[in-house]
Amino acid sequence: MERIFSYDVTLYRKKLLTRLAVVLLSFTAFLVWNYFQVEVEARMDFLKIFIPLSIFLAIFLYRNFLKQIKLLSETAFVIRGKNLIQFEGKVEVNEMNLAGLVKIQVGEYKSFPRIILEWEERAISLINLKDHKEFVGLIEKLSKLKHEWNEQTGNFFTKRMFYFLLPSLIYLVCFLLLYKNNIPFLNFKTLFLFININLLIYFLYGVDQKQQEYTGIYQTRRKIIFILVAIFFYQVFIEFSSSLGMF
Repeated sequence: MERIFSYDVTLYRKKLLTRLAVVLLSFTAFLVWNYFQVEVEARMDFLKIFIPLSIFLAIFLYRNFLKQIKLLSETAFVIRGKNLIQFEGKVEVNEMNLAGLVKIQVGEYKSFPRIILEWEERAISLINLKDHKEFVGLIEKLSKLKHEWNEQTGNFFTKRMFYFLLPSLIYLVCFLLLYKNNIPFLNFKTLFLFININLLIYFLYGVDQKQQEYTGIYQTRRKIIFILVAIFFYQVFIEFSSSLGMF
């Protein structure tokens, strides 16, 4: 018996394009807001610096999108006998014996269906697999196991995140209460810088490693860190430029 399964590339492309559009629109709104914070005579210099950076970011995200679609399109999983074989293109990259399987978990990851297969010494995660219900049925039949429901959803918004962002919430409260007192460090720029640093620390050190255990090709955390670092350098540059009278 041989059965071939592939990723649902159409669904993934649609959702990823939507998220890509949201990221680019958010970044554009961020730049527009900062554009109007700059002195009128310095706005042209602002555009000369940040339009090329924006284009670079858009190209980087689009190329990353194309790479992920290419990887998904070329990946297939073949059930042959009691073996599960992974192919990338025509190259076999992995082969696993289903007879040694110890657990089958089914759940969701960022609204995509996810299947986690565990052996004694390893585990793999299959996210957004086409015909995933049929795949699980075949795996259950060959391994003589029943699947369990996995509650992990890949959601970063947890109680742990709240604790990491507590300093930002305290700063925000102080900002709202004391803003009219003209205290130097209580301003919008410092507020956004403080929140961004807080988020960066959380995504670098606060995300539970177990939560990332089965992320597969969906490296959301890395993308978020990249964007936060880019915004951080942008914020520092704006502050530095302001102190020198550039903007």
